[in-house]
Amino acid sequence: MHKTTMRIAIISLVLPLFAACGGGGGGGGGSTTASAPEGPYDLEFAVFGQQGVSRNFTLDGEDNNGNQYTADLSRITPDTKPTDSPCIDGETHLDTGLTLTVTFSDGSSDTTVVDTDNCWTVGNDLIFQFARTLQDGSTITYEQLATGAGIPASATIGEGGTFASTTIYEESNGTSGLQTTGDTFDGTKTSSWKLVDDNGQGQLVVTTVKKDTGGTTEFTEVTKADIDTDGSVKGYAIRIEYGPGSSLDGLIVNLST
Repeated sequence: MHKTTMRIAIISLVLPLFAACGGGGGGGGGSTTASAPEGPYDLEFAVFGQQGVSRNFTLDGEDNNGNQYTADLSRITPDTKPTDSPCIDGETHLDTGLTLTVTFSDGSSDTTVVDTDNCWTVGNDLIFQFARTLQDGSTITYEQLATGAGIPASATIGEGGTFASTTIYEESNGTSGLQTTGDTFDGTKTSSWKLVDDNGQGQLVVTTVKKDTGGTTEFTEVTKADIDTDGSVKGYAIRIEYGPGSSLDGLIVNLST
């Protein structure tokens, strides 16, 4: 596998819907002696946290080719919307940062920094609107809502549904992060959510399918967030399986806190 291809493709770890909804610790197997509280669970707090307070996590993992991963993840809804925010009035800005190091099976390594600015409207439902993703300081893609019902601000165990279908563009000039002449259509994503009882722990599960411009699956991403009823996120896990629409077809990456 070509290392540069790996480095670019793995930014799917912080494509906007993962960044916003988080992942979870992923429960273990075996019997359980208690059920998770039915809820309601505060999904708004799980997504956005306390305004102005950064939440930081370290994830580790590997893929099925023997490569190792370390990811430092931060998420913050700032007190004041940044001056360069792509969010319009009435939208909530959520910033996600990731420093990802891949150590390849031959012992060499590569590090990249990815930042994503997410825009949401917040009410009874949390509705994703737009996101701009930068790699090492330059805009590479942006994503905008096509259709979507959103995620409810609170939910009980057993609830779920499709919450967003989005359109993705590759930025032509590397700076604006807004649709301009020359930008390239880069495919679509569809995301669904469900709130489950995972061995006595409430867990928010988000499944995202990214397809290329011809409709072939590039990857399927399943993220999990172990959360309490107050929306506190206790841990993260993510699994990405690359499909025939990707040059990484067959690669499977697993990360967790």
